[in-house]
Amino acid sequence: MKKTQLRFERDTDFLLQGLVCAIPDYRLGWQLNRHLGIRLVRQDDIAPPGETGQPQFSCFLCEEPITHSAFYLIQNKYNGTHYAPEWKKIDYFLMIKGSWYLDRREDIATALKQLPDVQAVIGIEPKTIRNKDLFQL
Repeated sequence: MKKTQLRFERDTDFLLQGLVCAIPDYRLGWQLNRHLGIRLVRQDDIAPPGETGQPQFSCFLCEEPITHSAFYLIQNKYNGTHYAPEWKKIDYFLMIKGSWYLDRREDIATALKQLPDVQAVIGIEPKTIRNKDLFQL
């Protein structure tokens, strides 16, 4: 009898931007709310998939029911550890799930660069992520 294998492909239908800035998470969340016109709300802390122990990375969420989109602000650095170790220079990730914003990648990057405390904005292609479980929130 022939065996059939089910292959599971991770969702890569999101926009991911890396932010370099030296301000606390709540202050960056406030700036994003003000400049992008969204309402990020603090969620429970998260831990990388497969990690045991206390969740330690802050996470903020804003859901937009009209565009069927969700904005996530995820902290990457905490006490010398990294949520995504392959990007050690990045302080925060802004992940936007939903297809409405995929065509507006450049507009989002331009808006993020205008934030007063953001030093750099790094566009990350979701297909190049090694550990795809990190961004399956």
